[in-house]
Amino acid sequence: MAESSGRGHAVAGNLSRSPSTDNRSPEIAGDNGSTYEECKSAAHFIKEWLPFCEEELKLTQGLQFANLEECEKFYKSYAHHVGFSVRKSSFKKSKEGSDPDKLTLLGKRIQNIVKELKELDGGTSDSKISEFESFIGSSVPERIDILPPKQCHTKGSGKRLKGGKEKSMEQHQKKQRLCKACGQHSYHNSRNCPAKLSS
Repeated sequence: MAESSGRGHAVAGNLSRSPSTDNRSPEIAGDNGSTYEECKSAAHFIKEWLPFCEEELKLTQGLQFANLEECEKFYKSYAHHVGFSVRKSSFKKSKEGSDPDKLTLLGKRIQNIVKELKELDGGTSDSKISEFESFIGSSVPERIDILPPKQCHTKGSGKRLKGGKEKSMEQHQKKQRLCKACGQHSYHNSRNCPAKLSS
């Protein structure tokens, strides 16, 4: 984060400064549009002044930067227009959390532990197939002779099953023919004659 020093200071994303005698035209940061005379009274003594600057240089709440150098460059450009100096600072990390040698040593130890676990029998290198084989008590055969049947594609549309009553009604609707095997007029012929099949 960058903070300002000198004649102004940054508060809650907005730059506020005390009224000065310079020739810049100030803006009042009041909510109700109060004037300078009202701000001089005891009830409005906490009102602040904002200096004029370009829109791209105005500070907004929630402004973010990619790095500290970009932040410093922005504030220096802002300070050049409104007149105050900028200094940059950063927070300090604990020595335990930023020691690269300790982190490297910890990473190597973790890699060695993972390698030892993989080398153990029944460790993380066992696959699901080996787990199933040990649970069932048999291994997967190399050659599989019994395979699931292939899906058949029947020609035409499917037909419903007919009952005995429906079949007899269709049979009686047919015209009777003369059977040469038995010499009678019936619904059969010499190929499927009951007398011929029974003999």
